[in-house]
Amino acid sequence: MADALKRIWLSWSLARQFATSATIVLLPAMTLIGLWVSSRIQESVTHSAATSAALYMENFVEPLVQDLAQGGNISPERMAALNRLLLDTSLGQKILTFKIWLGNGTIVASSRPELVGQRFEPSVGLKRAWTGVVVSEFDHLKDVENQFERNTGIPLLELYVPIRSRGTDKIIAVGEFYEKAEELKRELDWARLMSWLVVAGVTLSMLGALFAIVRRGSQTIEYQRISLEQRVLDLTNLLAENKELRARAHLASARASESNEGYLRRLGADLHDGPAQLISLALLRLDDGLPNSNSSPAPASNGDRIGVRSVLTDALKEIRNIAAGLAVPEIDELTLAQSIGAVVERHEQLTGTLVKLHCAPLSGNFSPALKLCAYRFVQEGLSNAYRHAGGQGQSVDALVEGDTLLLSVSDEGGSVDKSPNSSQSGLGLKGLTDRIESLGGSLKILNSRGTGTTLTARLPLSTGASQNV
Repeated sequence: MADALKRIWLSWSLARQFATSATIVLLPAMTLIGLWVSSRIQESVTHSAATSAALYMENFVEPLVQDLAQGGNISPERMAALNRLLLDTSLGQKILTFKIWLGNGTIVASSRPELVGQRFEPSVGLKRAWTGVVVSEFDHLKDVENQFERNTGIPLLELYVPIRSRGTDKIIAVGEFYEKAEELKRELDWARLMSWLVVAGVTLSMLGALFAIVRRGSQTIEYQRISLEQRVLDLTNLLAENKELRARAHLASARASESNEGYLRRLGADLHDGPAQLISLALLRLDDGLPNSNSSPAPASNGDRIGVRSVLTDALKEIRNIAAGLAVPEIDELTLAQSIGAVVERHEQLTGTLVKLHCAPLSGNFSPALKLCAYRFVQEGLSNAYRHAGGQGQSVDALVEGDTLLLSVSDEGGSVDKSPNSSQSGLGLKGLTDRIESLGGSLKILNSRGTGTTLTARLPLSTGASQNV
């Protein structure tokens, strides 16, 4: 339940959260303020009425009850005068009933003769009046002796006025008067209504002003949030597009590498099948002593024949070496380890040098682009090792670390020439670097005249394995 309410609360806007919180806090506060103001108004009005009644009692009622100062009872003559004063005058038109109390809770005089002589438990207001305080209570008729007044249904102002002995501060009785208060009730109702309207107006104005400010801020935050989400979405889409473009670029680069390999393969085949075959035919004719046309020229001398044969033999060897360097074996059917082994074996055959091969188990479905890149890297590295180090201490290492293929070619001779066109194979380090970086890899060269040169290539398996070029 709490989690559901929390989710609902967090789903609301700041303006709605503020309106709900402010309503929960301000409405009880407004109610308390209204009740407090109403009670203060009622207290003020009833106190003013009580003060006026106290002055009246002091001037007109107090002389008629002085018999109580000597512990006696009110004489019949003074009781009659008291009844006339409180019932037959203009003041009497406002007073419903009255009682004169002694300190022990006995009624010694009343407009209701049946109560005279009866004793009741003093009320809180009566007890306060005996301390010398004028007490007023509006429409508060809960005591036992108030049964008659309650039954009338008339709004009454109940007054307790201390009556003192003439010329002293000694309280000899307390007069209780029930003044008709219809007009007072209307005034109090109107005052309460106005106080409630003022409090409600101020509260609602304050709430409305604060809500407008918070709502504006909430709208600004919401607009910024939507704008930020849209920017994040646009950026996410842009990153996805960039990722797709990078993948396409890698794929295109790998396809370009494969296309170049096809071109080189065809070039090697043309050199081998064209010029090499013609030179071989020429050598056969020289060996057989056959003429080159239908005529019968003089046969060539042995010296000329030996010279031509030597030149043609060298040319044939050079062309076949070039063809061997340009063409690669059909590595589609070979594993990565077999491809690396093939280039090492060919290098040993062409140069007559020894290469140490350390090839860890290379498992995985490697693409032709990755195998071609590995083949050309080893080929270029060994070519540099033979050319600059004389083939001393040649070694090839291959292993897989995580999702990366590590290849290294090292020697123990001189430092490698880092110029882009240094390789006789036609690739060069620049072309080799481009080939490796096109697959998302990197090439690092460490060389020293004392320890030799090491070429290290790092190729991501994910790129190589995912591209079927």
